[in-house]
Amino acid sequence: HTIGKGPCFLLQPAQFRPRDLAAGLTPAGIVYDGRYIWVANIFSNNVSKIDPLADAVVATTTLAGAENLTFDGTNIWVTDDALNAIYKVNASTGNISTIAGNGSAGFAGDGGLATSAQLYQPQDMAVDGSGNVFIADSYNHRIRRVDAVSGNITTFAGNGTAGFAGDGGLATSAQL
Repeated sequence: HTIGKGPCFLLQPAQFRPRDLAAGLTPAGIVYDGRYIWVANIFSNNVSKIDPLADAVVATTTLAGAENLTFDGTNIWVTDDALNAIYKVNASTGNISTIAGNGSAGFAGDGGLATSAQLYQPQDMAVDGSGNVFIADSYNHRIRRVDAVSGNITTFAGNGTAGFAGDGGLATSAQL
């Protein structure tokens, strides 16, 4: 359900013309949950919940580097590359919880709780049907996986070296 990055426009049903969603928004990520439009505002350091029917921002939460969003049917997932963390926002209640990252940039914590692990500028994430979270841990050149049941983080792919090598071998031995 991720819509993408770039300029953020909404078609007004009455006029059928593009219009900026709201003054001051600098969208980096956008997702639609079936009722609201959620926008990650990279320079405003927040995530805004927009009601397209009321043409209004109905809620905003401050996050230092909210970049990308995804929706799993219940939750909005947020990458924060400034705080090196992944957050889960309950779309109904607005409650926010940290899923991965301890706020310190680096690589540490594989095999332990994801909330104690270090990430380094996570850029995006995906959630599978079982609730496992896959994180593009960009500056660590890895895909990290957070287990939905245990909450532990492991390296799913990448050996920590930037590059393009490793086809046909183990995913954890590949360069990313």
